[in-house]
Amino acid sequence: MKTTEEKVIEIVRSVKEIKYPITTDMSLTDDLFLDSLDMLMVINAIESEFSYEVDMGEVGKIKTVQDIIEILEAEIHK
Repeated sequence: MKTTEEKVIEIVRSVKEIKYPITTDMSLTDDLFLDSLDMLMVINAIESEFSYEVDMGEVGKIKTVQDIIEILEAEIHK
């Protein structure tokens, strides 16, 4: 079974077809070059994969892969 981290990285990788290694501290915009449309695609895929509706207030706080993981893990451990 894949971890939350592995699933999130897989989702981010699939949106931009990224071939190089992705680490959790990478910036979604500066390192992975995701634009606003890419971010919507990532959020949509996360909502589908985790059956979780991301609060739009949280979206503005998401800067790194780790930020996504922390939001999901906080929800999982509620």
